Amino acid sequence: MAKLLKIWIEVRNAFTIDFQRKKTPVFCYGSNGIEQIRARCKNSKIQSRAAKLEKFVRIYAGEAPKWDGGGVASILEKDEEDCCVLGSVVDLSLKEIRRLDFFEGTFFGIYRRVETMAKIQKHGVPGNECLQDETCDVYIMNDPKYTVAPSEKYLTACARNIEQYWRDPTQPFSIDILDERGEKVSTWTKESKKLN
Repeated sequence: MAKLLKIWIEVRNAFTIDFQRKKTPVFCYGSNGIEQIRARCKNSKIQSRAAKLEKFVRIYAGEAPKWDGGGVASILEKDEEDCCVLGSVVDLSLKEIRRLDFFEGTFFGIYRRVETMAKIQKHGVPGNECLQDETCDVYIMNDPKYTVAPSEKYLTACARNIEQYWRDPTQPFSIDILDERGEKVSTWTKESKKLN
C-alpha cells in the first residue's frame, strides 16, 4: 500500500509540474531518440540536448512485443559516484507529454513519470562539455523485473539515442545489460556507423 501511495504522489507531482512550466525537459535514456520522440509527439521541430543522470544506472525489464518481445529500459537509483545514465533531453509541451505518456504506458501503470535533477546541455551550446543542473521529468518502470534480454532491434534504437551525444569514436560502442538490482547480465557491443 505504501508503494502505491508513493507512486500516486510521484504521478500527481509530475502532473502538477506540467502546469507550472511552459515546456518540460524530459530525459530520454532508451529508444526515445529524437526521431521516435518527434513521431510520438507529432512535432518534427523538437530538438534534443545532451543529458546525463548521475547516481542512476540503466536497467532492462519486462517484455515488449514492439521490440521483438525483448526487455526495455528503465533506470535504477544507485548511490555510487561513478554511476550515471547517458542520454538526451527534449523540451515538451503539456500536449506532447500527454502523447508520450500514452506511449510509455503511464495510464496503464507500466511506467510513471517523475521529476528529477540531471546534468543537461545548455541551450545553444553544442556538444556535451557544458552541462548544467536542471530539473527534468523521466519515465521509470513500475515493475522493473528482468525477464528477458533486450532485442537487437531495441538496443540499436537505444544506441542511436545515446550515440548522438556520447559516442567515443576511439572505442567500440557498448551497452551494459543490467537486471533490476543493477547487476550486469551481459554487454552488447555495436559496430557503430558515423551519425549524420
